[in-house]
Formats: sequence, structure tokens, C-alpha cells
Amino acid sequence: MAFLAAALGAGAALFTGWLTSRREATAKEQAAVNNLLLDLAAKRAFALDPNADWAPGAGPRILESVNHTRTLIRAARAELSSTSEFLAPLRMMMLACNTFVEQAEYQGNEPTPADLDRLVRELRAEAQVLHHKRPKKIVPDAPGSMAVSRRISR
Repeated sequence: MAFLAAALGAGAALFTGWLTSRREATAKEQAAVNNLLLDLAAKRAFALDPNADWAPGAGPRILESVNHTRTLIRAARAELSSTSEFLAPLRMMMLACNTFVEQAEYQGNEPTPADLDRLVRELRAEAQVLHHKRPKKIVPDAPGSMAVSRRISR
């Protein structure tokens, strides 16, 4: 009887430890995704204004911002387990950024407004996918949505 009680106690302790580590891993993944989405929301390059002309030198700055976005995505992805439900949307975000950079290189290092519009639409779609996976835990902020507090006079 004592052996059975000890075995059950050990099993309960193992299960509690596993449950705690799983909760911590889930919280770490959610924090990584939320931090990424908040960083992308604050990026001015992703605040689309279809009626605005680009300021001089905007193309290289946008390209630099997209390269920084790839770094942010890689950092978030490094916090995920290999079976994370968030992995596929992050991979699609990286693919969209890589395609944007590749296209810019074929256009003489100058992305076009149409290229940026396509990239932002793709990033926003994947951000929405991330949010819908855990709507109560993942922020709904879209890339560029928190970049400026009002419309800028140009």
C-alpha cells in the first residue's frame, strides 16, 4: 500500500511539473508573438497611405525596415517550439519579407509602392491568423497600425 501511495505521489508530481513547464512554454511563445506584433504595429514603413508620395530616400529606408522585420521574425521564431501553432504564420511572414527584398534587388534596390502594399497586406493577413489562433492572448494589432497617432500632412 505504501508503495502504491508513493508511486501515485511521484506520478502526480511529474504530471504537475510537466503541466507547469507546458504553461510556461506556452506563455513564452505567446509573449514572443505579441512582442513581434507590437513591434510590427509600430513600424512606420507599414503604415500605408495609398494617396501619399514617398519622401526622398524612402525606398532604402523601407528596405532597411523590412530587413529589420526579418530579424524580428527570426527572434520570435527562435522562441517557439518546433510544433508551435504559431510557426506557420511566422514562416509565411518571412516568405513575404524575403520576396519583397528579392523583388527590390531586381529593381535596383528600390522597392515600389505596389511591392510595399503587397507586403503589408500579406503581413497583416498573417498577423490576423496569429491573433485568431488565441484571440484572448494574442494582440490584434496589425503591422503599421500603431506607427503614427494621426494622419500626417504632406
